[in-house]
Amino acid sequence: MQSDFERATCLEVVRQTRNVPRRRSSSANAGVLVIAADEAGRGPLAGPVVAAAIARWLPRDKSLPLGWIGLNDSKAMTESQRERTARDIDQALASGCRASLIAKNVHFVEAPVIDELNILQASLEAMAVCIHGCLVSSRELYGPAVVTPGNVVILVDGPYLPHCLRIPGSRGGKPPKRGLLAPADVTELSRYAACARAIVKGDARCPSVALASVAAKVARDAHMTDVLDSKHPSYGFAKHKGYPVPSHVEVLSRLGPITGVHRRTYGPVKRAEGLWKKRNAALHRGKLAKKASTTAPRKKKSSLYTPVVRKR
Repeated sequence: MQSDFERATCLEVVRQTRNVPRRRSSSANAGVLVIAADEAGRGPLAGPVVAAAIARWLPRDKSLPLGWIGLNDSKAMTESQRERTARDIDQALASGCRASLIAKNVHFVEAPVIDELNILQASLEAMAVCIHGCLVSSRELYGPAVVTPGNVVILVDGPYLPHCLRIPGSRGGKPPKRGLLAPADVTELSRYAACARAIVKGDARCPSVALASVAAKVARDAHMTDVLDSKHPSYGFAKHKGYPVPSHVEVLSRLGPITGVHRRTYGPVKRAEGLWKKRNAALHRGKLAKKASTTAPRKKKSSLYTPVVRKR
């Protein structure tokens, strides 16, 4: 089951890690704080990539229910199911019940930053920002009763960890050109985190990662519909959410990409921009030719016969 896998993974990490103090606190004996992160929006041609993190308390006592069982990847859920789950998350956070959820954090990375860092590093850095935000919120709400050094386990969906959480020799490519987390925040994360795990298909194996997946997807869809579609109704962002469907590619080649919204390093955007520029250049040449033909002065007709007018 999802909950058994998540609980076993987190408790085993805390037991094996070297960062855990020998004398555990009462919170360490009672359970661990899990901060799970996921992203939404790596494939679209437009809009931000959105990361979300969920902080959740996992008790050591296996007889205590964990809840949120049976969730799956947000992309496998219908829109109404995602919205209902997002409302349940907000209600659980508002209730203040530590046995349910503790904190949620969402972070947007816009298209210019994606073009600068590349989409992989941008999504990983966004998840790092969310994880730190959840850690700070949990510490402010509950203090040492929940958040203690070495009692925090970080779970990230996918094969890679953010560079600030990576151990030497792990996968994830080169470091980003610039991190979105301040150095002091990176140090704080490494101080509290017992370990960070990248879990492939984590949204199908861990309820906490599935909750983060739903939160990220719902936040991004709302941004595409309420913000971008209202500003640029001709592009139909409310329907395709920026994904490379034929209607979106056709509008791109006809109207061109929007600065700050479309990801110009993506191949389909580059090709559509090239077609748009060619079409505009052809139209411009046609307008110039038409203008030249209508404004050019008419030449007088030449004649070989010149009449002679005799004076009387």
